[in-house]
Amino acid sequence: MLFDERLANMYVFAVLGSLLYESTIGFFIIAKGSYTVKDSIVRVLKLPAVYAMFIGLIFNIAGIKIPKDLLNYLDYFKGAYAIIGMMMIGMSLSGVTRVMFDKLFIFIALVIKFIIFPLIVILFIALDRLYLKIFSNDIHKLLFLFSILPMAGNVVAIDSLLKSNPEKAAIAVIISTIISIGTIPIMVAYFMP
Repeated sequence: MLFDERLANMYVFAVLGSLLYESTIGFFIIAKGSYTVKDSIVRVLKLPAVYAMFIGLIFNIAGIKIPKDLLNYLDYFKGAYAIIGMMMIGMSLSGVTRVMFDKLFIFIALVIKFIIFPLIVILFIALDRLYLKIFSNDIHKLLFLFSILPMAGNVVAIDSLLKSNPEKAAIAVIISTIISIGTIPIMVAYFMP
């Protein structure tokens, strides 16, 4: 196991932060490309993830405990969520034609995801280790791991909701996942011994 339970919890919070950004500001920015500011805000306010996050925070602050039976029932949704995500990617890929295979888009997306983003994270880690000294080595490892993961399947869901080329997003997600099969073990072995 790469991390102990405490770091695994921190990673979960990092993912939640990423999802919150994606479901608010990120969604708004993408929607703004096709809709007015007002329509984009309305679309953000229709996303259930935003409400789920706030309800979870309210429950946590208020100390409301979810019954164990309900938690056991909700555990089934974890598996269903992954299956539904893969189905969305598959359905998006089913409509792909040779014309939709945008080599430039995929090239740019993959360069940003696998070269630029990890390099920025590595530079930040170096800056923090040398000068800032804000984060521990364990947090540096989490940041690095976060930077080398493949593109999230959520990208396809967002593109489907906004009708902004989910086929392109699905191709990029699949290719980044295939690349990650090789790059993650190499990067973890090299940068996280």
